[in-house]
Amino acid sequence: MATVDAGTTSYTISGLNPGSTMQYKVEVDTSSSSALSAVVTVQLPSSTVTSPQPLTTPVLTATALSSTTAQLSWGTVAQAQGYRVYQITGSQSVLLGTASASTTSYQVNGLVAGTQNSFTIEAFNGSIIADSQVVSLTMPSGGLVAPQVTAVALSPTSVSLTWNAVPGARAYSIYNVLANGGLAGVATVDSGIISYTISGLTPGSTMQYKVEVDSSTSSALSAVVTVQLPA
Repeated sequence: MATVDAGTTSYTISGLNPGSTMQYKVEVDTSSSSALSAVVTVQLPSSTVTSPQPLTTPVLTATALSSTTAQLSWGTVAQAQGYRVYQITGSQSVLLGTASASTTSYQVNGLVAGTQNSFTIEAFNGSIIADSQVVSLTMPSGGLVAPQVTAVALSPTSVSLTWNAVPGARAYSIYNVLANGGLAGVATVDSGIISYTISGLTPGSTMQYKVEVDSSTSSALSAVVTVQLPA
């Protein structure tokens, strides 16, 4: 196969067939004689096998968008090929659907107002899976559903509030939560607006807000959201 000089004591042979059994000898030569080694045998593996890596457990949250609709959300899981969404009924897991690897939410429709529903999601990569915790959600009995609000500091003096659109909403009212727990009105926007920026705040302060959704017959107030402004 090859001849190498006296200073070389190893040689790599490439281009062999996976799974084959190979045998070799090495001959040493001088100017006047030679000597041949015994046969050495080596079994090549059938293929290169990479052990599958475990998946990170997805973190699931559930939010009521209406009395009959739930929004499931989770963070992306590295290496996941996709996600399976299950509803837990008693001891059974019912597959609701499959989402792609880039999808991080799933809407469940047709639930019954006032009932408690449980869900879980499963990240998968071939036969490797990772299941989230089971999350339970009680659907509202009727009327408006409280908006889910997030608050982000845009600068040392401004905050951005965003919330989900609530079916049946006529308007949204933004409130500043005072130190004594009272509410101070900031603004009221129509039902087509689901974000609001508050400016002129004090750098380094901690602010708390609520958003109220109103219809012609009812209203619902969000939970408190807290945001720390940079100094």
